[in-house]
Amino acid sequence: MSKLQTNRVCKACGSEIPKTAIKCVHCNSYQNWRRHVSIGNSTLALIVALVAVLGSASETLWGIYKDYSQVKLKKLEFALVELSEEHAGVLISNRSNSTIAVTDFQCVILLPFNQDYYWEEDGTFSPIRPPYAEETIGSMLFTYRLPEPLILATEQQSYSLFFRRHITPAKPNQLEKGDDARSICSLSAKNEFGDLEADVTLLDPNMLTQFDALEMVKNADYSPLQLEEKEALIREIETRRNP
Repeated sequence: MSKLQTNRVCKACGSEIPKTAIKCVHCNSYQNWRRHVSIGNSTLALIVALVAVLGSASETLWGIYKDYSQVKLKKLEFALVELSEEHAGVLISNRSNSTIAVTDFQCVILLPFNQDYYWEEDGTFSPIRPPYAEETIGSMLFTYRLPEPLILATEQQSYSLFFRRHITPAKPNQLEKGDDARSICSLSAKNEFGDLEADVTLLDPNMLTQFDALEMVKNADYSPLQLEEKEALIREIETRRNP
C-alpha cells in the first residue's frame, strides 16, 4: 500500500500523520471531534478553540472579536509590542485572582497577494483600508511558543518573547467578495484550577508590512502531501504580481 493511502495531513499543523491517528504526534492536536472542544466551558475557551481550528472562518472570528472586545472585566490581557515571522513580543497582564501559566500565542493572518498594497508610490506606509477578502491569499495560522511556561501571579505583568512553532498552510477565505480581511491574535493561559483564560485583539495593519505573502507560503509547514497545493499558490501569487 502506498504512503499516500496510509497517511494524511494534520488538521492543525499540516504535518504528515498516520491515517488512523486520533492525535497529531507533532503538535498534539486531536483529529476528531475533540479538536473543537477546549478545557472548561467558558466563552474565553471557545475563542481560543476557534482561533486554532477555524483559521479560515475569518468572518466568524471577527464577529467573536467584536463581541469579546465589549467585555470589561477581562482576567487576562495582552498588548502586542512586536510581531514577525520568527517571534512575537507580548506584554501580558494577569487580572485574575489566581496564578496563571502562559505558553502559546497565536495569530490568524490574512495577507494580500501583493505586498505593495501597504505602500504609497513615495514609499510611505498608508493603507486606506484593510485588504478585501479577494485581495488576500487566504488565512494562515501562526503559532508561537515560549521557551519555558510563564508563571504570573495575580495582578502581575510581564513582557515575553514567543518564538515561532508552526505556520499552518494558507486556507481559502470563507469571506464574501468585498469583505474586509482582518487579522486577529489570541493569547491563552491556564489558571491554578485548570480553567482556561484568554484575550483576543485585532492586529494593527502596521504589524503586517514585514509579512510577505510569497515568503510566508514558502516558509509555511506544508507536508509532502500538500506540495502541489503550495506550488499552485506560489504560482498564483507570482502571476498576480507580474501579470
